[in-house]
Amino acid sequence: MTALPKITCAEIRNQPEIWSNGNFRDAVPMVMSRLVSEFSDHQINNILHRNFDGFYPIDPALRFARQFQGRFYCNVSLMQWLWFDSVEFPPDKMNISMGGHQPLLRIDEEYKKGLGRKMRRIWRGLKFFRMIGRYRKQADAIIKSETEFAEQYRQLDYHALSDQELVDTLQLLNNHLTDYNRAFIMLTSRKR
Repeated sequence: MTALPKITCAEIRNQPEIWSNGNFRDAVPMVMSRLVSEFSDHQINNILHRNFDGFYPIDPALRFARQFQGRFYCNVSLMQWLWFDSVEFPPDKMNISMGGHQPLLRIDEEYKKGLGRKMRRIWRGLKFFRMIGRYRKQADAIIKSETEFAEQYRQLDYHALSDQELVDTLQLLNNHLTDYNRAFIMLTSRKR
């Protein structure tokens, strides 16, 4: 991990970058095939980027997850910082949600106290929870639509597809999942 370029937020650039496979170790205990790992790499980073859509713009170059020797690792320091700076979700609480064993990010006390920044974090938090509410009202329709979509593709005979048809189908599924990630994040978010 240390050989990879460090792309992070300016406010935490001088702190160590902490990468952990805590959550991933449970969800993905084995090394994946190349196809699955490439697909997963894109989707994991997309899901974590989509966390902030609509209320806290972030640099698209930020990487939340990377693979090392076939296993996924999450940039814990980046997650702790973005959730604090976006909606004032404390690093220790973020740490608990990620398994609880990672070192905590240091946040400058003056940065915490700045009234303008604090008010922006509160405002963004309100926007975030309002978005969660809107998605929850649509939950039944979203789940029904996604279930129908999944069933359509579960019925396919993938062995009968030509190589090009298989590639096209996988691309369509990848694009659909990329679009669905926003709803997924909103429907799985809990008010704390």
